[in-house]
Amino acid sequence: MVVGSAIAIGLTAAQAIGNMQADAAATRANIDIMKTQGEQQRKLGQIAKITGEENVQKFRALGKNIRGQQRAAYASQGVDVGSGVVMGVEEESALGIEQDIMVERANAMMAQYGHETERSNLRYRARLERSMLPSRAFGTALGAGARIASVAGTTDWSK
Repeated sequence: MVVGSAIAIGLTAAQAIGNMQADAAATRANIDIMKTQGEQQRKLGQIAKITGEENVQKFRALGKNIRGQQRAAYASQGVDVGSGVVMGVEEESALGIEQDIMVERANAMMAQYGHETERSNLRYRARLERSMLPSRAFGTALGAGARIASVAGTTDWSK
């Protein structure tokens, strides 16, 4: 009985050590995954910013094209392109394009902010995982100690 109890105690201790090592390895793997995801979020934020600026340039070119087409249409009909009505239409078109540009910039900034927020959350979770590792190992050791004490307490060591 004593030999069986000693073996059970040894196995419990070995199992606890194995569990602690496995938990530490899994935590480190999770932290590495979070770092990779954070880097991906940073890149996505940069892409959102670049794409937004590219779209702004496209809107600007579109605005020039529209104003040119409007002027050409008025001129082909014999309307003075320097007159008040034509200038008013051009100003309205320019205002609409500028509003589209402002919306596009705001959307790009919000997308970039969303990616940066996710990156920040991932960094926080990685730090939290890292800081919890010792307490989880301590909990595993306590559980193993309790199992060892249980086996030791029920064993008649005098035999």
